[in-house]
Amino acid sequence: MPHSAWMRDDYSPLRTRRPACRAAHADDPEAQAVADMTEAEMELMANADGVCGDVVHVLRRVD
Repeated sequence: MPHSAWMRDDYSPLRTRRPACRAAHADDPEAQAVADMTEAEMELMANADGVCGDVVHVLRRVD
């Protein structure tokens, strides 16, 4: 997926919803940890135009 699509379609909505999500789960350390990891991922992607991406592996059992 192009970098612009990640930023526009995935991370922009996450950034908008982030404060409300953190507030709604303020007492949940696991939710806060997930939010921390998501923020780190967004920061990485914002600074890595053309460097980061996804890979999908399709595996097949061979007997």
